[in-house]
Amino acid sequence: MKPSRWRVLFTTLIGRWFLAFWLGAVALTVLRCAFDLDVYLNGAMFVRRDKSSDYLLHLPCGYIDVDRRRPLLIYLHGAGERFADVRDLKTADIVHYIDGRIPPEKFPFIVVSPKSSPYGWEPEAVIKLIDELLADDGSRLRVDPSRIYITGFSMGGYGVWETMQRYPERFVAAVPLAGGCRSFDPGVFRDASVWAFHGELDDVIDCECSLAPMEALWQTYPELRDRFRLTVYPDLDHGIPRRVYGDIELYRWMLRQRYD
Repeated sequence: MKPSRWRVLFTTLIGRWFLAFWLGAVALTVLRCAFDLDVYLNGAMFVRRDKSSDYLLHLPCGYIDVDRRRPLLIYLHGAGERFADVRDLKTADIVHYIDGRIPPEKFPFIVVSPKSSPYGWEPEAVIKLIDELLADDGSRLRVDPSRIYITGFSMGGYGVWETMQRYPERFVAAVPLAGGCRSFDPGVFRDASVWAFHGELDDVIDCECSLAPMEALWQTYPELRDRFRLTVYPDLDHGIPRRVYGDIELYRWMLRQRYD
């Protein structure tokens, strides 16, 4: 007895759906493996929109090593990006400045580049974002809490100084570029490390804005002078990020700073 036409049709459809399902599963597996391999070799960049802030997230190469926690580097952008979309930070963040200048395997940081409010950097918002990132650690981000760093340029340099003054215990090291601070209390920096950078020809933010807080730190902690560095470029003006962030010695110095 021959099976009915409908039964043959039904069986054929089931077979095709079954085949399509497995082909799709294989394709997704191959794509995921290719993505993981690309992240492993080159790192990856994502746009994230979370509770307190929009930000760019850079995962370093080798990130899929599940048992390895990575240092976290927070980057605060300058005033020119205050009103831009977070996606525009891809051409104005630390990963952009180091592109092609430092081998990916020499840059092991998870980099988070948040978007500031229109009014500038608010230290409380920066800390809230970090708390959210650490709370997310179990499911997505594998952060080494003993190695959290903060850096920023221009308005972001001011943001670094201000955030460090209010929450010095949250960062093992700070790197402000072409920044400054409106008021300064060196007494809270005993356990921190700072490496500031400025161009001597800067006509946007005077070099003195970096020199003054660094001199206060040297006077307050003469025995810790090696932890407080200042680099002034005599041949540069305000545009120093590419010079600073393209120097691998900066990241070697960062990685030497860590809490026990």
